[in-house]
Amino acid sequence: MANIWDHYSSAQDFVGYKGQQVGFLDRDGTICHEQPISRAGEQVALIEGSAEGVALLKHHGYYLIVITNQPRISRGEADEGRLREINDALSGQIETLTGERIDHFLYCPHEDNACPWRKPNPGMLQFAALRLGLDITRTTVVGDSHKDILAGQAVGARTIQVLTRNLVSDGTPKPCQPNHTAPDLLAAAHLILRLDHISV
Repeated sequence: MANIWDHYSSAQDFVGYKGQQVGFLDRDGTICHEQPISRAGEQVALIEGSAEGVALLKHHGYYLIVITNQPRISRGEADEGRLREINDALSGQIETLTGERIDHFLYCPHEDNACPWRKPNPGMLQFAALRLGLDITRTTVVGDSHKDILAGQAVGARTIQVLTRNLVSDGTPKPCQPNHTAPDLLAAAHLILRLDHISV
């Protein structure tokens, strides 16, 4: 039976974590526009305000972990090396714009919903919590999809749905009940700081 440790070999150590407050961010549709990851020359297209949202949280001491479903890997449309290139490019663009980087990326390469890492299952969150010794209920999950919100709710995390889905894909998000909503990641970052009683 699959368990949350099955992806351990592909999850590098959480470099730089020293007990900071942790935020979990979805990638596609929250930080960047959804796109294929197989084209060698593609650029990562950031959603407006996402780099500034990452920088705001980093400036106030948060450790940011991206949690993303990437089933194109299991479908053979791209490999994990290409995914790491895209993640590095994404974090690099944010650093160029703001001087800050995303701390860590976790991903599920599978299309099978039985995988505990594939959102809406909470395996990536549980893995990070166990590795870092987190009280997961004191973290925040930010994403545009109901899958992000359901994963966060499954472990008792605070959830914020960013309302960017109409900007990045056809259709509207499936109904869910996040703790909060925000128009984009920058607004979500301001909301997190306010909820955590941190003055900007």
